[in-house]
Amino acid sequence: MADTIRVYVLNPGAERALPLDLPTNKKGVCNYHDLQALVGGMLDAVRLDPHLALYCNDEGLLVGMPPNVRTDNGTILVGTLVLSRCDDDGETVSATDDDLATLNAFLSDKCTRPRVDWGM
Repeated sequence: MADTIRVYVLNPGAERALPLDLPTNKKGVCNYHDLQALVGGMLDAVRLDPHLALYCNDEGLLVGMPPNVRTDNGTILVGTLVLSRCDDDGETVSATDDDLATLNAFLSDKCTRPRVDWGM
């Protein structure tokens, strides 16, 4: 059982997602609170496939977090985004290099990196 899991973190304005190793509990599962700390609040997941999740702050727009990506359907994801893999039981497990490639394809094919003026 691994002591850590690998996630990839994409901060607003960053050129690319960076790897980060998070500690696991005695069952080898990532602590939900560690993911919340990375996104700065309650989690929402954008599924890139059945086993790949891109986590963001559920209330990020409401609290004025900076824009990160705009999807091809017009949805703006704000704040820090965290990519992780989920096993068949829905537990967060280590993302792989292939998962990072999937994220990069999603970002280049389905998203733009907006510079949004919120008018504040």
